[in-house]
Amino acid sequence: MTFLATTKVALLRGTMLDHGDEVDDNRIPDALVTLPGNKTATPASLIQKSKNVQDPSSGTWRKVSYMRCQLSPTTPVQDGDRIIDLRTFIIYSITDSTAVPRSLAGQASLTLDLTASS
Repeated sequence: MTFLATTKVALLRGTMLDHGDEVDDNRIPDALVTLPGNKTATPASLIQKSKNVQDPSSGTWRKVSYMRCQLSPTTPVQDGDRIIDLRTFIIYSITDSTAVPRSLAGQASLTLDLTASS
């Protein structure tokens, strides 16, 4: 790993029906993903970042905050997964993922951009 872990996170996966509507299944332990080594939690670095984005309808620039998460590259993240911070119990949706190649130290990491789910 090429990051300093600030918390432990778990992956949530799957959907459920809520009064006939399909919604994300955030029930613990039902939605937890089993990670390599038969664990459900993994060390991660969660850091708040910001970036400037242009609003397509008005053309104005806005500053948007998001979370950046770094994990071990062996973490089995899939499309539609969510991340739960096990320190604050905030659930995040994954908006982007990037596999960071090995550095000079020979370590790699998985970088995720996250937004808080409501």
